[in-house]
Order: sequence, then structure tokens, then C-alpha cells
Amino acid sequence: MKKLAFLGGAAALGTAAFLAIQTSHAADHVDSTTLATSPMADINDVLAWTTSDASKVNLVMTVAPFNNVANHSFGPSVQYVFHVHSKTGVGAGVPGVGVETQVICTFASNTSAQCWVKDAAGTKDYASGDPSATTGLTSRVGKFKVFAGPRSDPFFFNLQGFRNAGAAVQAAVMGGGLTVDAAGCPNNLDDTTVGALRAMLGRRSRRPSPLSGQRCRLLRGRKRHGDRHPARQHPGQRHGQHGNRSVGLDPPGLVRRTTMKTIKLLSITVLAATSCGDNLKRETPADAPRVDAPVDALILPAAPTLGTQIERMGRPAVNTSLNASFFPDTPTNVAAKKDAYNQASNPATWGATMLTTGRTVVAEFMSNLAVIDVLDQGEPSLGGTGGCGNQVLYNGDLSGGGSPAAASYAALATILADDMLYVDTSKGSCLLHMALELDAASGGQLPHTQCGGRTPSHDVIDLSYSMLSAGVAGFDPLTQQPKITDGAAAHTDIDQTTFPFLGAPH
Repeated sequence: MKKLAFLGGAAALGTAAFLAIQTSHAADHVDSTTLATSPMADINDVLAWTTSDASKVNLVMTVAPFNNVANHSFGPSVQYVFHVHSKTGVGAGVPGVGVETQVICTFASNTSAQCWVKDAAGTKDYASGDPSATTGLTSRVGKFKVFAGPRSDPFFFNLQGFRNAGAAVQAAVMGGGLTVDAAGCPNNLDDTTVGALRAMLGRRSRRPSPLSGQRCRLLRGRKRHGDRHPARQHPGQRHGQHGNRSVGLDPPGLVRRTTMKTIKLLSITVLAATSCGDNLKRETPADAPRVDAPVDALILPAAPTLGTQIERMGRPAVNTSLNASFFPDTPTNVAAKKDAYNQASNPATWGATMLTTGRTVVAEFMSNLAVIDVLDQGEPSLGGTGGCGNQVLYNGDLSGGGSPAAASYAALATILADDMLYVDTSKGSCLLHMALELDAASGGQLPHTQCGGRTPSHDVIDLSYSMLSAGVAGFDPLTQQPKITDGAAAHTDIDQTTFPFLGAPH
């Protein structure tokens, strides 16, 4: 049978600030004001992929985006946890959460850590000591090793460009210059204006350009070409509120022109197929016995009890781009939506979680997906076509199409609300991000031949922009490369075969 491991939602738990990952969440960049005040509990990225021989799973979590690592250290107030579920299929509609294994790490300091691998039966392996050497701290049973320390974050996301585009749409809505169809997709934007919005995704500017007028033409916009990564926060700088303003970014006159971020990293390689914790490596019926290798009578300490979740993350930028992104709201409501999303701890109810009164996660995602759908309108690489209605699973169809309706974006919103990284651990090639999701969404028309998951080299934002704006037409039919891009180039100092995978801090 297929061996599927679902790295479940990154979550921050604890008495002060706990971080747990329950389905892999990836890249949300200071997505709430709560996390802005707890940088070491703020998950930036989560990655999960198999080794080339499919014998091990690599798990990576980065935290504390935009913060100077010299001012922030690992400590006892935060607990970092990967929740890995092995179950029978992809999606929230698959009953149950499957067999869960947790990888938990706690810190006394940057050079003193404890990590556990545990399941419902108890601790399967344990490590303690100094995790800061790049060779890794090896566990007692010898089935995993862990590194924790500052590294260069490879995530390719022009966050400021996305925020500029979001603010421009918000300004148009507030000015009455934007109308939408029955599905919520903007229907009065000309090609020039949509092209300007696309351009915002790929550049940093001092302030977003407004859209106004009957046809919402771009009135003004100062271009500022530079690096494609968000500026680091100044030490001690106060974080602003969410809404039309950027959060935790340098003010316009103080933009740093850095090209890389230094970030705290947990990098863990776990679980050989024939050893303890093999539920990561084998999909079995619920009533089938699990057989773990003996641990040679080692007495392993019990893992700590997890605290209250304050942060979670799975797929890249989901909370950033699909929650409170394009429509005007008060800073208080925006912060409440972000926190409600992060604190939802039960995967079975993620889609139905109320972000505010009467507003579920799926409903919020639908409205923001509708805006992203228009971004391919007039795109030259698509022959000048595109626009509303061609997003993947629009009206439940893989290629989109059909008349706009209130539920046109419901199918994709429901899948994305199940915010996990899906990994087929029987496969050692991991070239395509979201390979399993595309298989499930297409009803098997796009069968996965890759492990899925997310590696350090996956340009997940370009893939997401292309899929969410142009659907299957957003990819080159021969190379499968995405056509809609934010221009953020890959780092060159990543190695997804050599632990700890990410480059030295810059």
C-alpha cells in the first residue's frame, strides 16, 4: 500500500509560547500581532521530504522571521513539535487523523536541548545535549538526529510585494472602484490594471499604489526594484497592526537591501523504515498490528505534555495570503482572524473554524481565492487570456470553467483549509510540491509519481500563484514550470541531501 505521512499543522503551544507543528505549515511570516511579540514562537517555514532511497524523512522548521538572531535565543518558554499523521488518503474528508507520531523538542538554551519521538504507546527515541553543531545531535536509539541554530532561510516569497497588491485591492474596494461577479472575482479590471497588480507581486515599493476610477486604472506607483525578500526587522522595533499597514517591516526610509535572511532552524532527520516509529513509513488498515523494532531495553524519558496552541503552519503562506488579505477590515478584526486560524488545533474542524462571528475559514479562503483568480488576466504567457473562472477546481472542475456562483471557489478552499503537507514516504523523488493534492483534486487524472511534501528548493509561491490564478494553464506543458512568478529567486546555498540542508547564516 502507499505510505503516506501527513505532517500536521505547525502549532505553537505552551505556558508562555508553545510551538507545535501539526500538519506541516509553511511560511506565514509574522502573521499575527500575538506572534509579533513572541518571535521564537513564530513559525516561518515547515518542510518535509524523503531521502532519495525513501528510508528516512527530513523535517525542517524555521522560526523568528525578520528578527536579528543575536537578540533571540531558544529557551524554555517555547516547545517545538512536528505532528506526523499516517492515514489512508489525502484530505480532511478522510475519516480520522490516522496514527500520530510526535517529534517534540524543548530547549534550556541554544546549546541545551531535549527531543522525543513518541506515539500513543510512549517514547520511541530520545536525544539530549547540544544541538548547535551542523553534524547533528544523534538520538539514543540512533534513529534520528537534530540540529538547531541560525541558518539562511531559502523561502522565496516577495512578501512586501504581496502586501502592496493586497493594499491596492483594499483601497479600490473602499473607494467603490471595484466590482465582483457572483463568485466574488473582480470583473471590472482592465488588462493594464491587472498587469500592474501582477507587477506589484514581484517588486518592493515604498507604498502600495491605489486603484481607482470606473475601470480601476493604476493612477500612480513608484517602482523600487531591489531584493526579493522582506527586510529584516530592526532590533527593538515595535510591530505595527495588521490591516492596510505592513507588520514588522522596516519603515520606508529604512529598508535594508539584504538578499538573505538569517533565521533560527530546527532540522531533523528521522526514522529509518525498519525501526521504531515506523508508522511514519507504513500505511496500514486501522485494525492491523504495528510492529516496532525493540529499543534494546533502553529506558527513555517520557515526553512532556503539550501546552495551548498559539501558532500552526502547513502549506506555504496560507494564513498570509488567504486570511484577511484583500478586503478592508479593522486591525482588531484582522488580528483576531489570524489568531483564530493559528489557534485551531483540531484538523477535523479546521475548515469550519470561526475566524470571526459567522465567518468560517472556508468562507474567508473563498473570498480571497476569488481575487487571486483574476491575476492572470491579460498575462502574455497565456496568450492574453485568463481572468476569472480558470482557477484549479473552480466549480469543482480541475480546469475550471462554468458560470460564477456563490460556491465556485468552495472545493479548492476546502482542500486548502486542510492545511497539511502530504508526503508519500514510499517515494524517494520529491520534485513536485503538492503532488498528492493534485492527484486527489484531479480524481487521479494527475497521478503522483513524486513524494510531494516540500523541499528547500521548491519555489512554492510561484507554483501557488500559477495554480490559484491560472489553473492548469499556468504551467508550461513540457517543463511544468509555473508561468506566474513573483520574481523571487532561489538561494544557492541549499542542499536537500546533506544535513542540516540550509546554508550558513548571512
